Amino acid sequence: GRAVSRYRRAIEITPESAAVWSNLGTAYFGQKKFAEMSEAYAKALSIDPLVFEARSGARAWAKRR
Repeated sequence: GRAVSRYRRAIEITPESAAVWSNLGTAYFGQKKFAEMSEAYAKALSIDPLVFEARSGARAWAKRR
């Protein structure tokens, strides 16, 4: 979708932005692309372990499994 491609472009510009990686994970979640979502959240958390969206999104996904 549009959101994924926009976040991918943003990552090209600011690859060390935890917020952008987290938002990408959320966009993948909306598309039910859970493997990609997990990778994006993991990257966000590796950059900033306190980024809220990635922590809460990863936690919510773990509970669904």
